[in-house]
Amino acid sequence: MNKNQNQEINPKNIRDRDAYLRMNFLLQASHIVLQPKTKKKAKKSLKKSLKKDENNFNLSRFYISEMKQISRKKVIRISPEVKMLFCKNCNSLLIPGKTSTQRIQHLRQTHVIIRCNLCGFVKRFIVKKDNTQNTSVLETQKTNENVEKDDSIIEMNENEINFDFDKK
Repeated sequence: MNKNQNQEINPKNIRDRDAYLRMNFLLQASHIVLQPKTKKKAKKSLKKSLKKDENNFNLSRFYISEMKQISRKKVIRISPEVKMLFCKNCNSLLIPGKTSTQRIQHLRQTHVIIRCNLCGFVKRFIVKKDNTQNTSVLETQKTNENVEKDDSIIEMNENEINFDFDKK
């Protein structure tokens, strides 16, 4: 056996750890910049708020472009979950209702269509019918409801506890 196969991965020993941390920080900063501040500041005049929002969009786009540049320079792959968060064309964060619109389209396969409101770029993601994760969550919720309704499911002896879920 190889020496490296037995060892667990230590997060402190990852190659280009600083780059990962920087990319994570830039993604979080781009999210924070687009969040509304307070209710008092939201009541300001419409022109001032739109101008500030435009500056915030530009700053957020800059952070995302910096994150992409770091990943290119260090040859680091950005995970697909993170790639779904921003537009390929203009690097803006895709926040539903604010910077993007989401639609469901039923063609041969069901798609979720995300359209960027700033540049009009369209992303399509296929939605699979056999989503095992969703069905497993529903099954656990059903079993939890059955446990709450029926106390005879659990049988307790002096030495052991038996869980019989087949009884109804």
